[in-house]
Amino acid sequence: MAAQPNPENTATCAGCRFLQTTYVPEQPYGCHAFGFRSRAMPWRVVLQESGTPCQVKELRGNGPTTLPNQRHFGG
Repeated sequence: MAAQPNPENTATCAGCRFLQTTYVPEQPYGCHAFGFRSRAMPWRVVLQESGTPCQVKELRGNGPTTLPNQRHFGG
């Protein structure tokens, strides 16, 4: 039986701003920071390929809902 990873030592994709969902059924998840898509959650791919937990996780902020270069008209 494999040991379960300690959740406090494992960086998951929950709440990460780089997590993407795609419309590709074979690769439903993606990581914008690392630039890949996969069938598995990106944190699992990073851990499997590098042997270390993800080091680039950034939580989504409560910033503006529009991009800075978007303009609002009318009102």
